[in-house]
Amino acid sequence: MGGLRAPLVVWVGFAAWAWFYSAGRKAAGLGKTLAANVTGRPWGWLIFWAATRLAPPAPP
Repeated sequence: MGGLRAPLVVWVGFAAWAWFYSAGRKAAGLGKTLAANVTGRPWGWLIFWAATRLAPPAPP
């Protein structure tokens, strides 16, 4: 894993746990958490892509 990927993995794991816990745990919470994570992945990818591709160049 690269230096950029490791912190993202930790953050995503913590966020998934927090969503599961706040959604009520058990089977209903798991279903809500999975749905939120599946629909959030394309948005996260799009935001990350836009931030890395569309950002202005750094000043010299």
